[in-house]
Amino acid sequence: MKLALVNLFPDDTIARYLLAGYMLKAYLEQKLSPEAGLVMEVLDLPASAPASEVAQKIAALAPDAVGFSCYIWNVEKALEVMAIMRPGFGGPFILGGPEISLGRAAELEALAPGSLYVIGEGEEILSGLMTWLLAGGAGAPPAGTARFVDGQAQYAPAQGGVDLAQVPSIYLGGTLPASLYQRRQVFLETQRGCQYRCKYCVYHKGLPAIKYYPEERVRAELDHLVLKARVSGLRIVDAIFPSDLARAKRLVRHLQDLKDGGAMLPWIYWEFVYSGVDEEFLALAAGLKTKPDIHNCRDTQPADRPQVYSDLLKSYMVINCLGVQSFHGPSLKAVGRPPVERERFAAFMEQVRRHNLVLKMDMILGLPQETLDTYLAGLEFILPFFAGTDHVLNIHRLQILPGSLLEEQAESMGLIYSRRAPHLVHHTRHLPPQDMDRAARLSGLLFRVVNSPLRGEFFTAAQARGQGYMALTQEVLAALAADPSTQGCRLLGGGEIDDIYWNQDIYADIPSAWLSGYLAGQGA
Repeated sequence: MKLALVNLFPDDTIARYLLAGYMLKAYLEQKLSPEAGLVMEVLDLPASAPASEVAQKIAALAPDAVGFSCYIWNVEKALEVMAIMRPGFGGPFILGGPEISLGRAAELEALAPGSLYVIGEGEEILSGLMTWLLAGGAGAPPAGTARFVDGQAQYAPAQGGVDLAQVPSIYLGGTLPASLYQRRQVFLETQRGCQYRCKYCVYHKGLPAIKYYPEERVRAELDHLVLKARVSGLRIVDAIFPSDLARAKRLVRHLQDLKDGGAMLPWIYWEFVYSGVDEEFLALAAGLKTKPDIHNCRDTQPADRPQVYSDLLKSYMVINCLGVQSFHGPSLKAVGRPPVERERFAAFMEQVRRHNLVLKMDMILGLPQETLDTYLAGLEFILPFFAGTDHVLNIHRLQILPGSLLEEQAESMGLIYSRRAPHLVHHTRHLPPQDMDRAARLSGLLFRVVNSPLRGEFFTAAQARGQGYMALTQEVLAALAADPSTQGCRLLGGGEIDDIYWNQDIYADIPSAWLSGYLAGQGA
């Protein structure tokens, strides 16, 4: 039997592959004997590729079964591909990944009838499923896999989970071709699960506790990626990298040893929460910079394009992604997050300032209980921490992910969202359509100004007039709407404004020269 594992990767990533297909291939090759007769090939294609092209490339492999790792950015394309292939393909389609839950599978069955759905950690479940298929596929599918017969689900949850010590390294073992990541961006998983149980998230789904790959294995992978492959970017995909703070410090010290030994470190991305690290960890992270004192916003000229990763984060080496999400206590409580202790947060930010670290601070638009006033108040509180820094403000519309607890509670919480991926929230009980639209447009404009070298002019203008930051943002939006020269920009038009727009198109849509001129007038 030949299994094609299809990785449809997002177009906005530098890496041109996904971990999933290769990790599954490595695990099954280790788990199943060669005599079992299973052959696997991994196919990497961008999610933007035409469905007909994807179907042709899969068909060229002549597989007996096709597996898709489904995420918010590719599940709709996978459904299109299956619709094209189904008339001439007699084998099963296997859908797994974060997008697949039992409830979501029931919805997809109408679009992808006869498919098999892997629910949970894929390695061991897929191993059992392929063993079952190789034996003829008689009776109910093995635990962890769902299928539908006459509209009824046949499904038994998998018991236990995957022992990460038994998962082969796709880098050290060579399952992932070096040509896909050498001198490029690479993904690295050092743990699974999350210490939090946020209702909008699926990192912790099905995992009662965090589990870790052996530390010596992670160090060996770091050595391979930094010293041998000389990767340009290292994206650690853990929910919270320093969930075990002592372990995280040891790994950062290992990176420091590589740097001290003459290695050129890649750009490194990891995530944490402000209450989960101490100043020693921040000092260790600061030791990975290429120079001690960095002020890119001050030294860079604004352009009509995104400048965050190309210009504003140069030399930091580590991008510390900080999940803040909201400063509104009832909203955080509603989604199962602890409240932000503002004094402790301010103390943390002072430590970050002393060590000249850069943060990518995440905020969410559309959380339950959040109103337009509380959302803008949260932004007003966090913005002063950006003055004189290169921090990145990262605002996302809330997404209702399949299998998340928030999906179950969305209706009772008054969250109106799209059932189609990427499942964006359109409005809520506390953010009616006009307020959500207003918040989104202000967020987009704030993103355009603060995440660029215009940041200094923005803060100067607000301080010169003794004006609140969000009041100034609202004035700029009103001035854009009143100026005939800017009437064509999407920010002022109809349609939904989301983070895809303000991460990319808004930079060309609203010229730096116009913004700089207006802010200079405000600061006069």
